[in-house]
Order: sequence, then C-alpha cells, then structure tokens
Amino acid sequence: MNLSEIAIYIENQNNAEAIRPCKEFLDHFGIHFEQRIVSALQEHNVFCEMVRRDMEKGIKVFITAGTINSGMPHVMAATTHLPVIHIPLPVAPDLLEEVTGFLNPFPEGIAVAIISGGVSGAKNAAVLAAQMLGISDRRLQDRVRFYKQNGCRFV
Repeated sequence: MNLSEIAIYIENQNNAEAIRPCKEFLDHFGIHFEQRIVSALQEHNVFCEMVRRDMEKGIKVFITAGTINSGMPHVMAATTHLPVIHIPLPVAPDLLEEVTGFLNPFPEGIAVAIISGGVSGAKNAAVLAAQMLGISDRRLQDRVRFYKQNGCRFV
C-alpha cells in the first residue's frame, strides 16, 4: 500500500533546493510525498508513464517545479485528471520572452494552479495541496485551519 498522497516532479537535481520549503511544510502537515526527477519534454514517454503509475498507486495531487517555460505543468495536466500545482522557478533574463508565451491561456481542460515563485511559493504549494487533501481528511483539514488561525505559523 502506498502512503504517499503527493508526487513532486522536478526537472533536475538543481531544483531540489528551491522546493525544500514545500517538502518541509508537507512533512509538518504529516503528508507523505514522493519526489521524481524527470524532464517532461526530453523524456516525454518516461514522464507520462511515471504519472500513470503514480495515479495507479493512489497519488492525489501533483506538484511540479521548474522554470515557468518548462512545459512540465502543461504535460502533467494533459496526462492526469488530478490537480496539478506548479511552482515556477527563476528564469534567466534572456528567457523572459518565452515566459510571456507561457502565460497565454492553456487549452480548455488543461488546468494548472500556478503558485508564486520563491520560498513563499514553495510553501504555498504545500498549503494548497494540504487544503485540497483536507477536503476528504478531517484531521488534515483541522491542522490546516489551526495553522492559518495561528498566523500561518506552526505552533
């Protein structure tokens, strides 16, 4: 039986430090997660197969992290019917033109929740995932409520 409810997908090991606050918050909420390192575009078939296996194992929410122009959240949302949260990581100034292209609307039915970047974005991805899972988990819902009632601090 798989205990993990969230799968976090990053493009490369260099992104691991940027999502550390997300993983710390998930740990604090008591939410089990798994991390995957894979490129959605360079390893498309492998990526889609990993997503399918995660759905079969019972993953309920996917979090992706990568540059906003990575395409990972698009491919993820097109591959699963489950919620996808994307944490955009910093992008080099010469890629800003590509970023504006990313901000165009996704095709209908390809929904992604895009969180702000940085430490607060990584934390907020965990909070949003906890709120989603809390819909069917009263204990988790109470933990999130307590966290928010205490000024978004763990007490």
